[in-house]
Amino acid sequence: MKHHICRYLLVLATGCMLWACAKPDPTVILGNWKADAFAIDSLKVPIAPNIEVTRNQLILKTPDGLALQALSLSAIRAERNTIELEIKDALGVSLVFTIENPRRIHFKVPFVNRDIAFSKQ
Repeated sequence: MKHHICRYLLVLATGCMLWACAKPDPTVILGNWKADAFAIDSLKVPIAPNIEVTRNQLILKTPDGLALQALSLSAIRAERNTIELEIKDALGVSLVFTIENPRRIHFKVPFVNRDIAFSKQ
């Protein structure tokens, strides 16, 4: 009986170590994302454009889905619970998104300390 418990604990510990060391999936960010509106009393105001992320571009969109601007990407990197989109020809400037789950991401706006949440569409 003790032998089975030790074997179970060893398998569990190995699984936990592999899960902790697993490299995050940068493709989670690919797709269409709708920005949450900001509530001011009883008024909800769009605070950010919706976005679409492809392997080569970050596309800013209107609520109706029309493209406002496309930014070329030079890299998409994932580390722990963040995904970084490096803008091409922008002197190394990147946008870093925090992954809440595969259907929800967050972007913290610099200097104003405002968090914008996006839901996958």
